[in-house]
Amino acid sequence: KLLGQAFDKHLTKRTNAHPSSSLWASYITAYGWQFLLGSLFQFVGSLLSFVGPVCIDRIVQYVQLSNIPQGNATLPQEEVSLVTFDTFIQNGFVLTVVMLVALATKSVFLQMSYYIVMREAINAKTGLQSMVYEKTLRLSSAALT
Repeated sequence: KLLGQAFDKHLTKRTNAHPSSSLWASYITAYGWQFLLGSLFQFVGSLLSFVGPVCIDRIVQYVQLSNIPQGNATLPQEEVSLVTFDTFIQNGFVLTVVMLVALATKSVFLQMSYYIVMREAINAKTGLQSMVYEKTLRLSSAALT
């Protein structure tokens, strides 16, 4: 129904410069925003694919550079400092959580992209079939024989 309405709208807007109405323009009018949203989700999901390898690289660096204290060595009170954001984000355990959240979010974005694009493709196919069916109903029976 949405595709038929967009096609009728394009039929009424045609001019001498553009005498024929395009089915592609009707598709873009009817389903363009949904496909744009699906491609945006796909783009964000693809960007999140880069988080995993970067986190793994930083985790390997953390393991290689970590110094495990021997015995019960404690730091003197004056050497204890607050944890900065840089120190916090370089921690291997924090990077593991970041990687887990990024991969779960990536999965959600890619699944939403797939769902939106498939749903709108089915709607577009159904709209085109509906337009063809309505056109055949408008044909006279003399034209069919």
